[in-house]
Amino acid sequence: MGADRRTERRGLSEISEIEEEHGYDPTRNRGKGDNPNLKNEEVESTSFLSAKNQGEQISFSNPISQREIDTFLIHGGNHEDGRLGVIAEFSKGKSLEEQVNFLKEIYKGANGLEIEGRKISAWFGKEGAIFKDGDEARYREGQIVSWKDLANNINDLLDRGEFASNVEIVESATYEREKIAETLLYLKRDLTDETKDRYLSSLNDIKGIGFQDEKENLGKKLEDKNFINKLRKEYEVFLEEYKINPDILRFHHYKLSRIYNDINDLEIERKLYRSNLKDIAPIQSFITQDEIDENLKRGSGFSDGKKRIYEFFTKKHDLKEQADFLKNEYGVGGSSHALSAARESGEWHDAKGMKYNKGNAKEIQLSWSNVARKINDLIKKNRYIDEESFQENREKKTDQEINKTEKESQEYINYQDDLPPTDNDVYIERTNNSSLYYYQGQSVASIGDDGKLIIYDEFIPNFLKEELYSIAFEKQLDIPLDQLDDGIILEGIYDTFYIKEKEEIEGREYYLLESQSRYDDIPNIIVNSNKEVID
Repeated sequence: MGADRRTERRGLSEISEIEEEHGYDPTRNRGKGDNPNLKNEEVESTSFLSAKNQGEQISFSNPISQREIDTFLIHGGNHEDGRLGVIAEFSKGKSLEEQVNFLKEIYKGANGLEIEGRKISAWFGKEGAIFKDGDEARYREGQIVSWKDLANNINDLLDRGEFASNVEIVESATYEREKIAETLLYLKRDLTDETKDRYLSSLNDIKGIGFQDEKENLGKKLEDKNFINKLRKEYEVFLEEYKINPDILRFHHYKLSRIYNDINDLEIERKLYRSNLKDIAPIQSFITQDEIDENLKRGSGFSDGKKRIYEFFTKKHDLKEQADFLKNEYGVGGSSHALSAARESGEWHDAKGMKYNKGNAKEIQLSWSNVARKINDLIKKNRYIDEESFQENREKKTDQEINKTEKESQEYINYQDDLPPTDNDVYIERTNNSSLYYYQGQSVASIGDDGKLIIYDEFIPNFLKEELYSIAFEKQLDIPLDQLDDGIILEGIYDTFYIKEKEEIEGREYYLLESQSRYDDIPNIIVNSNKEVID
């Protein structure tokens, strides 16, 4: 789940990255990826002079070429529509430092690509990217490219017309405006009922059939300098009021200063890029071990789950006991954006073990015994948990407090109606015929196997609603309208409908759908049997 056309979203799987610093050679020629720098503080030494590696076979591989590094940049980090956002941002002509800060939000976590038969992994960390042959890069002697070099590489690719297709170059400006429009519409809707008419009044006149239509209409308005100036003044008033009274917003995940800067950036004169590429050919990806390790380091998703796992694994238990413990601790469920925060990635766990998917990569399945082995390895290498912080935290509690916490944590496991995740805002629990969705520990919605959507809490963030509607819509695509009756989703309209009337005209069936929401501004809609809106 997740729409990463929303950069301000931070409900869906807000995945915290634990990035360790690594060194790089500041004298390296910019853009010359063929010169590997092996001075990496994040990498464990594999020197054949070290005692622990004596007798081991040391393999050497060809350095990663500049073309291969460019391939990773072109195919993005783990951000949906990454190229469009990069084109829009770099066209502003901002400083290299500002471009670097932007890239750190787009290229994150890990990626694995197969380039002409060569499997290469990349890890994007604090100081830049580590590239390495094979399925992991973060803790191996790899080739490091600084963030400044990466930014300069992208500038070169854009100037040569090799970063994106000609269609993407043209569409990047529209993408930027609609991305801002989307955030503003979410923000407007998340104002409290008492204040929604008081702030950002320019948005009151934005109308359309469904959210997508409204977003496109507002995006077009953002081409008008007079409208931008008016909106900017209204936003400044809102910002000042928010500083005094944050309660005017129902949710506080928005990056309000970023939104203000984005509005101002609309008036920056843009650099024009050209491209002779009609399309960017897809590339085969694979799931890296770095991504799986990062996911395992988040724990089970339940309150204090990671601590319980760590404590159990640091006591004397055999592999079967560890596997059984994990099966019970994790239960049945999963999460979206599970690998490097990528929207098209997911994790699922059940009695058989854990399963990972990401884009067109081959699915990875691990038995609970294999998961236990991986966690043992992470603990052995001091990568699973910060032992010092963990011990300090425990020392602050009395024995009585510790026992109380452990008892309460076990009660959380036994009580399946409220399972607060530790690191993911959204958690998915599988039942017989549906999936239950939890947001910040509370059940908020369910989607049946037939795509029928039920939202329990109307006041969840709008970005989460969008994702739920999108998932339900995809499930309903191959289901005849007659079989749904209610809970019907239409493309681009974030509401559920039921069939009020059905009529056959000249051999074709038409349906009058009525909104199931409590709002009065959703009109009845006529659709055909293909769910195409007629009126």
